[in-house]
Amino acid sequence: ELVGERGKVDPATLARIEQYGEALACFYRRDWEGCLAILTRLAALEEDGPTVFLRRRALECLRNPPGDGWRGEHVRSEKG
Repeated sequence: ELVGERGKVDPATLARIEQYGEALACFYRRDWEGCLAILTRLAALEEDGPTVFLRRRALECLRNPPGDGWRGEHVRSEKG
């Protein structure tokens, strides 16, 4: 995601981006609790669309873990 011109993005934004990347890595490793812990910290700073969406997916996966062949895909059950 493009966030700004190189060298002109504030360190706090860069830190949030790095933390989101860590949460995403946890998600793909099936570490739902680790993912949610990071996203909870991020949401306390600034609640944005990607954080909310990934948090919702991690909660779904924690409640109903995907099968062995899962590779991170999300199948929508309804149009919206």
